[in-house]
Amino acid sequence: MACCPGHDDKSPSLIVTDAGDRILLHCYAGCPTESVVGAIGMTMGDLFLDDEDPERRQARRERLSKEGLFVEKMVLEIAAIDRQKGKKLSAADLKREREAYLAIKRIEEDEVV
Repeated sequence: MACCPGHDDKSPSLIVTDAGDRILLHCYAGCPTESVVGAIGMTMGDLFLDDEDPERRQARRERLSKEGLFVEKMVLEIAAIDRQKGKKLSAADLKREREAYLAIKRIEEDEVV
C-alpha cells in the first residue's frame, strides 16, 4: 500500500502487486490505472511483459527480476512524489519506503558480486 500519485491522497490507497508477467495497480479511491502510471512517468505498456517485441519484453523482464526490483523502485518513486506534493508520509509508508531502499541496496550489492 502507498499513497496514490494519481490524486491528492492523504492515506495509502494504492496497491502495487508483481504478478510475474505484469504489474498490477489498484487505487481504492478510483483513479484509473492510466492516471497512476502517467503520474510516475510510465506507460501502460511498461506494466506488461507479453508484447510482441522480444527485446522490449526481455528488457522489462530483467527490470522486474531479482525479487521485484521494479516494484521496490516504484515504492521509492511514489514516496518521492508524495514528498514533492508536500505530503507527510505515514509511519507505515516510511517503514515500507525503508524496506524498499534496503531491498534495492541488497539486490544491487548482489549484482556487483
